[in-house]
Amino acid sequence: MSHATPSGTSRILASWFGTGLILGKLRGSDWGSGTVAALFTFPLAFWVGSTWGWQAQIAGAAILFFLGVLATSKFTEDEGDAGWMVIDEATGTFVAMVGLTFGPAIVAWLMFRAADIYKNPFPGVAQAERLPGAWGVMTDDLVAGIYGLIVGHIVQALVYMDTWTGTSKRLWLESTAPTAVTAQLSMVRRSPVIGRPPSF
Repeated sequence: MSHATPSGTSRILASWFGTGLILGKLRGSDWGSGTVAALFTFPLAFWVGSTWGWQAQIAGAAILFFLGVLATSKFTEDEGDAGWMVIDEATGTFVAMVGLTFGPAIVAWLMFRAADIYKNPFPGVAQAERLPGAWGVMTDDLVAGIYGLIVGHIVQALVYMDTWTGTSKRLWLESTAPTAVTAQLSMVRRSPVIGRPPSF
């Protein structure tokens, strides 16, 4: 799909600072531009979370959603959900990565992209896309991002860490191991039979 070179704040934001234009310039088609924009957004969203915490990621997602509605509304009447408008994918990436460490964040990002691309197998995504104008452009990625967020936190809770306390299971084991050893040595010293430790 051809389109004019972006000019003005709305086009810059809608194309997520030009990331939505890369594939169109390289091969003459915008198909896949959303994934390119999401890929560029991944390190930004992760850095925001690592630096300022999950609250900043939520704030970032909310700001991007608001700006995205304003920016894409300038073009939806003439172009619909044009492939070069990718601020929605940037928003979904922020949503999917809230509170996640690096490994689970990758899983969440992949799930977000799957839900955004295939839509129908994921209840709510296709329905959100059918909302009028800019709301449909932005909201389907918001819902897809929530799918990624849920899966990412499941992976994080089961494999990587306790998401409620932020305590690594590995570190928890390391911190409790010396206590367990000390307790067993104390039992040995209190054993009534000298030189024969009790069975554990």
